Amino acid sequence: MNEMHILAAVDFDDDIDALANAVALWAKGGASRITIIGIAPQLNLSIANNKNATRIRRAQAALIDDLKQRLAEFAAQLHVAPEIELLSGRVADQIIKAAVLHNADLVVKAADRRAVEPSPLFGAVEKKLLRKSPVPVWIVRPETPGPPQSLVVAVDRPELKGGTDELAASLLDNAVAFALRFGVKKVKLLHICSVIGASFLASPRSGWSPEEVEEHVEECRWQAQHWLDDFQAKATTRYKQTGLAFSQRLIMGEARQALPTAIKDLETDVLFIGSANRSGVPGLLIGNTAESVIDRLECSVYVVKPKGFVSVISPAVEGYGP
Repeated sequence: MNEMHILAAVDFDDDIDALANAVALWAKGGASRITIIGIAPQLNLSIANNKNATRIRRAQAALIDDLKQRLAEFAAQLHVAPEIELLSGRVADQIIKAAVLHNADLVVKAADRRAVEPSPLFGAVEKKLLRKSPVPVWIVRPETPGPPQSLVVAVDRPELKGGTDELAASLLDNAVAFALRFGVKKVKLLHICSVIGASFLASPRSGWSPEEVEEHVEECRWQAQHWLDDFQAKATTRYKQTGLAFSQRLIMGEARQALPTAIKDLETDVLFIGSANRSGVPGLLIGNTAESVIDRLECSVYVVKPKGFVSVISPAVEGYGP
């Protein structure tokens, strides 16, 4: 198995035990180079008087000392000797810049919060990473107890969702590599088919009869099933030598309602999704749908960008480093 460079990102309040467990399991599965970066946010001095400024500087120093201790504890839990780097600034920006500069293959970070209402699982840092990192990102749930076993790959018809066959191939490559590293035997393919304009067609204004609407929905379902069958067959052929088995699930509905339910029904440990543009995952992370879907997912998330994706956050600009 080829060596992979893993960038493990530690925020000042992350659950390092869950993150260290995930990274240690990854390293145990094969050759890996691991870089741990800790990011200390800059406490605000702009509106502080001299007395408060002194206190804030002390707090900043204490925060950095605490982060150094957490990084040392993290490193001690791994099976390999990692590189350690301490940074300061905007957390998501520094992670993305580090991933690019270190030529990382994967960024791993703990989810911001537990998936328990009303607290969302993914904070602003995680959402920014998922949308803007050119490197694949694995956001790990704090509750993840052991090796992931149930992998689900959310696949979309490229011609309908603005994606590409190349992105789908990259998404599957990542999922297969993940499965082989963790000894997973089956990869589940999930396709959610949304009938465009379904609510309008079902209304009296459309002029369609219920029978016509039903016929149209059935035609969409048939096309989606035909495409998914073909996708599964190609995946089985492409990865035949790995011994992996591919299963599938087709669901009719809107992503924001259907995806969280499907993920729960499939007892998903890790959801693999592809993001085809800077706005996020087509049909999933565009506009307000992002906030309504991702916070309801009860699993870890692994996001893959298409080849050639260029992030708007560049390490070339000033502000990277300790």
